[in-house]
Amino acid sequence: MPDIDEIDELIPLITTTLELLPYSSPDPLYSLSQLTLSTRELLQHLSNVSDSLHMSRQAHSNAARRLKSSKEQLAEWKRDSELRDQGILWIDRGDWDRKLQDREAERECGSVVDGFEEVCGMWRKRLCEGLGVASA
Repeated sequence: MPDIDEIDELIPLITTTLELLPYSSPDPLYSLSQLTLSTRELLQHLSNVSDSLHMSRQAHSNAARRLKSSKEQLAEWKRDSELRDQGILWIDRGDWDRKLQDREAERECGSVVDGFEEVCGMWRKRLCEGLGVASA
């Protein structure tokens, strides 16, 4: 057993030695925890970006479909407008006595009815295709 003088000399040496000893820092554990949280946050953000891209693709697809439909309707409207203008010109040209004598009205009415039947047939076909039924 050391005596009291030796103990008094040893205490400052022990204190100095203890201060020099390495101790484990909580920094690596804290850093690892922060990295884990950041990784989870990044995964959540990437998931949100993926969802946004999917929604954007759907919106783009819907817009493309609507644009195509609008173009088709516009072309149909233009064709109908041109046919109407041709009809007005035909009526304005007159010469009705000759047209009545040649039974031109009968041919024109037949042509109109044929055109009407053609349009109805086209719509019937579209409806049947839409319903998945074979057209008659």
